Amino acid sequence: MATRSFLLKNERILSHLLRRSQLCNIRPQVVTYSNQQSSKKSDETIDEKPVPFTSSKAANFNSEDNTVNSGRTNKPEFEHIIVKLSIFAFLVYFCILREENDWDLNMSSSLIESVPDMELIMLRNKRKFASDSDPFTETDRLRLEELEKQL
Repeated sequence: MATRSFLLKNERILSHLLRRSQLCNIRPQVVTYSNQQSSKKSDETIDEKPVPFTSSKAANFNSEDNTVNSGRTNKPEFEHIIVKLSIFAFLVYFCILREENDWDLNMSSSLIESVPDMELIMLRNKRKFASDSDPFTETDRLRLEELEKQL
C-alpha cells in the first residue's frame, strides 16, 4: 500500500515537471541537444584521453540561465538591508526584551525535578550497570534506600 502511494506521488510529480518543462520549452532543447551528441559520437571515434575542462563547453556554461527563477534579476537594491533588519529585530525581541515565563523556568530546571521517580530509576540502573568508570558508591546506596522507603 505504501509503495503504491509512493509511486502515485512520484508519478504526479513527474507529470507536473513534464508539463512545466513543456511550458518553458526546455524539453525540446534537451532532446535536440542529446540527439546531436549521439550522432556526433557515432561518427567520431571515442578517445580514451580525458577532456580538459577549460577547453570544453562546460567551462563557459552558466547555470543561472537555466534555472526557474532566472527572470528575477530586478530585485530591489535594499532587499538585503530589510532582511538583516528583520532578523536583528527578531533577535533583539527574543534575546533582550522578552520577559521570562513558565516555559523558560521549566527549561532551566533539572530532569530529576521535572519527572517524578526519575532519581530512583537512575539509581537502580546505576546499581544494575555499575562499572569501573562509574561505580555504585555508598552514598548512592544510601540515597536509593531513602527513596525506596519514601514509596
